Amino acid sequence: MEYLRQHTTIPIPHIHNGGFTAESPQHFGPYIIMDYVEGTLLSKVLKKPTESDQEDMVLDPDVDNSMLDTIYRQVADYLLPLSQLSFTRIGAISKDGGTWSVTKRPLTYNMNELATVAGYPDDLFPTSTFDRAGDYFASVAHEHLTHLWTQRNLADDSEIAQARFIVRHRFVQLTAKYCLNDAGPFLLFCDDLRPSNMLVNPATFQITAVLDFEFINAMPA
Repeated sequence: MEYLRQHTTIPIPHIHNGGFTAESPQHFGPYIIMDYVEGTLLSKVLKKPTESDQEDMVLDPDVDNSMLDTIYRQVADYLLPLSQLSFTRIGAISKDGGTWSVTKRPLTYNMNELATVAGYPDDLFPTSTFDRAGDYFASVAHEHLTHLWTQRNLADDSEIAQARFIVRHRFVQLTAKYCLNDAGPFLLFCDDLRPSNMLVNPATFQITAVLDFEFINAMPA
């Protein structure tokens, strides 16, 4: 987040401190202390009104187009600078000796979901960065296959299980054959960048904060 604050105009709240459970007062858990920012979740502004919060969130079909234009224009202004920040390896970035670079394995939103919801074995995730897109996609393909074996209730019947088995093996073949720009450059991508992680002024529709960049990585473009 510090890197993005330095190199983009994305409105990211200033972080004052943070740490793991062992570093927090009374060991309550991992923590982040950041500036408080006024705003309403963009997802609430855009969603179709429902009778219950448990219903699926969908875009309100009656949403004003001028509001969408205002929001989309701002998001585009955030994404364009990201496309100009490139790295030579695939993975998570951090500051090493005063220079920002890819220093750790990728950590994606999907990996987090697999570990916390699907019972995916943590020791089977990649442990290092990647310097070629083909190697990264091969790792992702292995991840999909392992998920199929570890979460046995993923499919409701044998037909669905067979289809998912075939698709995952085909993905292995396709990535090896059609992987482009294998050696980079690799651009920043966050698979958790969504309206529910953005705050907006409901009166002006100006985005006041973009949150939760813990899953941003340098990725194949």
